Amino acid sequence: MTLPVPVVWSEDCLRHEPGGEVWLGVRDDGTEVPARALVLRDALTVAGAPVVAAVQHGDEVVRTVHAPELVGHLAGVWAEWAAAGLPADYGRDRVVPYVFPTAGMLAGLPGRVPPAVHGRAGLFCYDTMTLVGPGSWAAIRGAVDAAPQQCGDRGAGAAGCRGASDRGARHRRPPRQRHPDDLL
Repeated sequence: MTLPVPVVWSEDCLRHEPGGEVWLGVRDDGTEVPARALVLRDALTVAGAPVVAAVQHGDEVVRTVHAPELVGHLAGVWAEWAAAGLPADYGRDRVVPYVFPTAGMLAGLPGRVPPAVHGRAGLFCYDTMTLVGPGSWAAIRGAVDAAPQQCGDRGAGAAGCRGASDRGARHRRPPRQRHPDDLL
């Protein structure tokens, strides 16, 4: 039996090594690990799904569906985290937010972008379960590169994926992120 749905695969997806998840304030092993991606890919292959290589695309593809501020944050947050000395000086080997400045939390106060990277991390996510590490941006880009192919792109870019989930199965592992329009 051959599945009609291809798996668009990028080896870069394996570079997201979150180093665990923080749940109820405690770091656990986590579930969003490279081995999970391999299990899913291999199971789909055994079931008859063809595997095709993702083709690299520019950032304009991801910016068709995500705000430039979010893309910039994900592209540079690990480098900023490391430059701030958080891994070397404090043993914080992954980006993990600890404050989430939502409109409800601010209770009418104007939103601001914190100057420190550890303060900004919560602007772009909604939980502490998927941490960002040194390979996360490459993994995110791998998923971005798979998106247009997976959606049957014919020049529509990533925006062509909206409503096109029946066209393919792509394993998306990057951090669960959000863009707080009310803060930026």
